[in-house]
Amino acid sequence: MEPSREIVRKEERLDLLQRVIRTRLRVRMEIPSTRYCWITLLLALEGDNQNRHLVIDPVADFHRALRQSRTSGIRLSFFDREGVPCSFPARVLAVRPTEIWAEFPSVIYRSQRRAYYRVQAIAGMEIIFQDAETPEIRAQVKDYGLGGLAFYKDRGAGWFRRWVEEVELRGNRIRIPTGEEILEIPISLAVVRRITAFHPEAVRGALEFLQFSESSRTHLTRLVFEQQRQMIQKMKEQESHPEFQGVSSL
Repeated sequence: MEPSREIVRKEERLDLLQRVIRTRLRVRMEIPSTRYCWITLLLALEGDNQNRHLVIDPVADFHRALRQSRTSGIRLSFFDREGVPCSFPARVLAVRPTEIWAEFPSVIYRSQRRAYYRVQAIAGMEIIFQDAETPEIRAQVKDYGLGGLAFYKDRGAGWFRRWVEEVELRGNRIRIPTGEEILEIPISLAVVRRITAFHPEAVRGALEFLQFSESSRTHLTRLVFEQQRQMIQKMKEQESHPEFQGVSSL
């Protein structure tokens, strides 16, 4: 089923794209109905109100892939200020060695909260809960996104019995091993959406994030996009690449 979505108002589109450019948010660019996709940046908006276009950071093999696909259409997607996925189709106007030009979007779609994108947890990723009756409770993260995460843990001393669905948890932290360092992302307020026993010795649950800082949002956004980038790269390595035909410049 296609995720429920809304259309960003016309007067908001320019501000939204300018923020993506200003903050150098990573953007996913794909050629629809093909396996071609990349992680890139929007560099600028150029032109006047009648002839405005997007300037996109070039990516390897884009021009050949576009010609091979026999289309000028692409789709770009990113997260907005609230961490909600946004996407829009665009037509490629020109491909140059240092930049790609695409038309200014006539429509931008914003997914509803239930459509938050999730990725598999990084090895060793934990959620640390603060609890009034115990110093801290740790659980392993199964998957996560900007909207929340799924976790699992052994039953221990029955700590989970004090929790019920819809209970709010404050002062939580996501703990992520990153090379030789440990990254901790504070989640100031979350709510338990599900908690169930799925094994005699284990329990699993789901949290929805209700409140966290802009810094936490930035860290999570970068992690999700980095894992998307790695997934894309892995898919490319596993697939056999078709031979490209000779291509002329756009």
